[in-house]
Parts: sequence; C-alpha cells; structure tokens
Amino acid sequence: MKKEAVLTRLFPVFAILLALFLQCYPIYAGELSQVVDLREIHLSPGTALGIKIVRSNGQPAAILIRTPKGFAVCAHFNLRAMEGHGMAVVMFKGVKSIQQALQAKVVSLTRQARALGIKEGMTVREALKRMM
Repeated sequence: MKKEAVLTRLFPVFAILLALFLQCYPIYAGELSQVVDLREIHLSPGTALGIKIVRSNGQPAAILIRTPKGFAVCAHFNLRAMEGHGMAVVMFKGVKSIQQALQAKVVSLTRQARALGIKEGMTVREALKRMM
C-alpha cells in the first residue's frame, strides 16, 4: 500500500474514534471546540492541517501537523512505530500551541523524513515545506 493511501486512511479512523468518544462522553459534545483545535497552516508550497487535542485541564494532550507527505508531531507520539509504517515524520518538544510548533526545532525524525532533506535543528515550518 502506498504511503499516501495509509495517511489518507489514518484521518477517517481518527474522526471515527473521536465521534465514538463523543457518543460515550456527551458532556464533551457541546464543547468540541475546547477538546480539538483544527487549524489550516498556509505555507508557500501549500496548506497543512494542524491538530491539537486538549486535556480537561486545558493543557495540550497532543499536537500534530499533517502534510501531503508526512507529519510533524509532539513527543507524545512513537516515532519508531511511525517509521516502521513508512511515514515521513519529524518530532518537536516543549510547545503548547500549533503556532509555537511551527517555530520549534526538529529534535528527531524518521529516515523517510531524512530522505526529504529534513535535518535535526531545522524549524518545523521548514520541515513542513519539504513535506508538501
């Protein structure tokens, strides 16, 4: 299966899991905008999608940014597992918002991301441009 097909299938699964969660915990259904923050990120080669999932205390549980060729993820994700699935992924740490993630430095990456010319120390914004 092509990488693009795998990536395309991941997001409907995420949406289904979120819908099931909201059915089980309807208290959150009216507060979806407080649980999940979705943002379009306009970069010169195209548009990425930023996703931030927020815990009940308002702190981020996870932040990820999707591009056509890969992802930028916070340190809560398992980079080794993503690499095993053939994904181009870069990791960042220590941010609380999607906007801060764009300015963060790449601290780790998969070999597939490295093949796109991405290196540790590069900004996440620059890495995302290479994954468009």
